[in-house]
Amino acid sequence: MNQIVFRLLFPSARDADPLFDGSKDEVLAYLKGRAPQVEQALHQRRSCTE
Repeated sequence: MNQIVFRLLFPSARDADPLFDGSKDEVLAYLKGRAPQVEQALHQRRSCTE
């Protein structure tokens, strides 16, 4: 689960999707902004299943 947040914060250039070339910066900015919320939600889910 930590890998999901890491990939949101630090996307790999080699995994670039040509469909997002025109709006890549906007998409990355949105995902980086969402990373803290995703991390919190994943942590809460993990806490509930333990």
